[in-house]
Amino acid sequence: MTFEVLEAAKLSQPVEFLTIKNGTSLWYYTNSSIIEVIGSRTFTPLAYTRTEPVFSKDSSDGQIKFTIPSNLPIIEFYETLPSSFISSVTIERRHRNDPDGGVQIFWKGTVASVKRDGKFATILAVPPTQLSAEVPRYTYSALCNWFLFQDRCELTREQWRHIGTVTTIGTAPQNNIITVDGLRAQAAILAGNVSPSYGTAQQIDDYWLGGYVQTDSGEKRAVYGTDVDGNPDKIRVLQPFRNLEVNDTVQVYAGCDRTRATCAAKFNNQLRHGGFPEIPILNPFTAELPNAAASATTKKRFWGN
Repeated sequence: MTFEVLEAAKLSQPVEFLTIKNGTSLWYYTNSSIIEVIGSRTFTPLAYTRTEPVFSKDSSDGQIKFTIPSNLPIIEFYETLPSSFISSVTIERRHRNDPDGGVQIFWKGTVASVKRDGKFATILAVPPTQLSAEVPRYTYSALCNWFLFQDRCELTREQWRHIGTVTTIGTAPQNNIITVDGLRAQAAILAGNVSPSYGTAQQIDDYWLGGYVQTDSGEKRAVYGTDVDGNPDKIRVLQPFRNLEVNDTVQVYAGCDRTRATCAAKFNNQLRHGGFPEIPILNPFTAELPNAAASATTKKRFWGN
């Protein structure tokens, strides 16, 4: 029998294979009760449910919602750090009673949102047709298109981190504030290794802003507050850690505001900056340009710097 015949048959035995990809990160799951192998890919059993893609003319055309355990790496990935990539989702199917063992792609799309709710989480995935109306991920903006340590940034993250001990953790509702010993001292060392000009007190205090903290168990949280309460070793993370105790060891990674100035002064990496800071700030198609005489007398500039 062919795959199509078995797919329509009442006695079919379908098995699904779910692949989620974000950059170099890959996750393979199957609704089978045993580990399944397809070529070089190993699919881990996962108890998940999903909706059927319904094709219509409304805004939910072709969407799929997955309900999965909330402790999976893909959920942690979306909760904590921004990514330079869009996650793709592929569903493949085959039938155990298919003598040909054929595997067919059932659905492909991208992750639109991730939401945790207790022990479970929901992933909303949309088909490529819905992406056509969205703003492209890579844009001609002054800011870099890549997040630090991802894709074309090509920096080795281990060279821009501090390994320290958690000395305090705030109590709710401030349990997202932690103190890591030696944080400012390491920031001063790293800043001085690149450029003597990058090392003002403010720059060192904010060295980890926009970076992230990683625990020994693999939990990650983005840093969005530094020098909390005037303590340069105290930082505020995006949300509280689920499993973190005083005296635990954490790794704190440097942050970046994605400007070319920071890329050059803080990381000496301006040749890989993925932004376009030299784009004119005045659009000649939507604004009136001054005449030549005015430009000659006022010496007005029309570029970003």
